[in-house]
Amino acid sequence: MRINSIPTTRCDAMSEDEIKEIIRWLKKEANPILVQAPKSEIEWLLNQVK
Repeated sequence: MRINSIPTTRCDAMSEDEIKEIIRWLKKEANPILVQAPKSEIEWLLNQVK
């Protein structure tokens, strides 16, 4: 994940405010993970971490 003012190669770019909002939304005690995958693979990926 990158701030969108920095050039990227195959990375998701967001504004700094958007990244901060995601960080505030996460609950540290839940040990969150960032999963970036095609929507069709998300269910399979989530089943791997259960």
